[in-house]
Amino acid sequence: RDILTSQAAELRPFAELGTNVAGLVHDFRNDVAGVAAIASIERLSENHDLSDKLDRYAGRLTERIDNVLFVATAGDHYEPEEMQIDDVLGKVVYYFIGINRSLKHEVRIHLNVSESITVVSRRNLMLTILENVIKNSVEATEGFAERDVWISARRREGELEITIEHHGRRLGRAFAEDKPIDVRSNNYFRRGKSARVGGTGLGMINVIRALEILGAEMMMENLTSGVRTTLRHPGVVSSPST
Repeated sequence: RDILTSQAAELRPFAELGTNVAGLVHDFRNDVAGVAAIASIERLSENHDLSDKLDRYAGRLTERIDNVLFVATAGDHYEPEEMQIDDVLGKVVYYFIGINRSLKHEVRIHLNVSESITVVSRRNLMLTILENVIKNSVEATEGFAERDVWISARRREGELEITIEHHGRRLGRAFAEDKPIDVRSNNYFRRGKSARVGGTGLGMINVIRALEILGAEMMMENLTSGVRTTLRHPGVVSSPST
């Protein structure tokens, strides 16, 4: 207990931005509004090239601010809500990789969502799962020549299926057989063990709790090189063709 408590106290968010993220991004919005106002003035002066350029920059800043705010405030969103999965995954990848200085140019994220899928879920729980799986996948590629993570989503039998795959380190000796492992029922994860040296396994315990509350399932499977994680989430609202 003392060891786990000590290590848990030293844990840091995967993409640490401090404790005042919400206030920070709202402050940035004021600056973006100022840029948009200047663009309007330039347009009235018929300086269309400059006004268009300012509008593009303001649009990019607004999108990035929205991405950060969506993830950083996820802990405050614990009620079920409709979420567009392609939008959620894009925001998550940007937050955990795109603005992480040490990973941005080292890890390649291949995001593939072939259709528009809306799911009813709890943002705090969904992001708990995605953060841990993406974090573990990225860490598993450390030391490999090609640090790639593939993330895809599709509708399957009325449910949302998200697959996260990497070709880095495989699961430990406890998973020698190359068969899919049910994370919720596997005792290895419930005991808080970790396949990573120095890991506590606390992240996976949180994932299991989130899965149970959502009524979701998650399977992990050793590949020839790396691991494939498959999340099955009920509650798909729609999946119109794109």
